[in-house]
Amino acid sequence: MRPVETQSTVAARYVLTAEVGHVFVPLVRRLAREHEVRSICDLGGGANPVLALDDIEQLGLRYLVVDGSGEELAKAPGGSRRAGSTSATRRSTSRASASTSS
Repeated sequence: MRPVETQSTVAARYVLTAEVGHVFVPLVRRLAREHEVRSICDLGGGANPVLALDDIEQLGLRYLVVDGSGEELAKAPGGSRRAGSTSATRRSTSRASASTSS
């Protein structure tokens, strides 16, 4: 049996959450809940991370926001640490703490 050769091209593109958020944000929330996700890295989140702080706290997530623009990171929601042009926003609830202590 010969292996099947396929050629596929995946084109990545940057879009604003405002353009696709009505579908994407609920999908991220649902997947985080269903798969008991504990950490998310939001690439390019800057001033407008995908999840709101309320979502992060409700889901008990450790949430890392990374952006190449120091200017955008300066606009990131409170609780951010900055190192050059990256920022970490960490939020956890008692649910997240309880899951790590068991």
